[in-house]
Amino acid sequence: MGENAAFAGAIEEEIKLTARHAVTLEQLLADEEILRLSDRQSPRDRSFRAVYLDTPDWKLLKARLAFRRRQEGERWRVGLKGGGDMIGGLSRRLEWEGLVDREVSAPVDLPDGEMKQRLLDILHQNEPLLPILETDFQRRVLLLRLESGSVAELALDAGRIRAGTLAVTLFEVELEGLSGPFQPVVALSERLLSRHADLTASRQSKFACGLELLVNQGLLPAKAVW
Repeated sequence: MGENAAFAGAIEEEIKLTARHAVTLEQLLADEEILRLSDRQSPRDRSFRAVYLDTPDWKLLKARLAFRRRQEGERWRVGLKGGGDMIGGLSRRLEWEGLVDREVSAPVDLPDGEMKQRLLDILHQNEPLLPILETDFQRRVLLLRLESGSVAELALDAGRIRAGTLAVTLFEVELEGLSGPFQPVVALSERLLSRHADLTASRQSKFACGLELLVNQGLLPAKAVW
């Protein structure tokens, strides 16, 4: 697959659950069903620091888009998420993602493709994108093989969201369908909710949580629907 092919849009379908305490993430790693579905593999650890950007007049937010970048070694991973909704922790959004060789601060820094064109529908080539909020998480990842040939990724996130002068700590569980039917992923999330009382269906994304911090400081004109 060429580099630009990675920038084609795809529907991201995942379930987000929120834990009140960090110990719940440890309990999930020890959950007998999770151990069985992961073939008792050890989780992969990752640092996951992302910066979200927008124009000073919030053009992307007004278009229901979220653009982020994060450094991975000497390259940068950029992602654009659009619209969609979150109901009972189930999130469906259109997503574009790919790797670039330099820090992106304007659409001109992106290779030609769907992501760049989507931005150019709203912005000028050299219109600057400025940091609006940051997420900084430690992530542990397991590959799960479910019934009916479904494969999912379980991500356990612990970290902070910063926006303006405020920050909030968050413990989150993400179940993303990678292949096969999605219903087994939904069923697994329901079983986890029934076994772990500290888990609840997330009401908003990390990005929306950061926007809420901006609203609370009067830095965002009006609360965004995300």
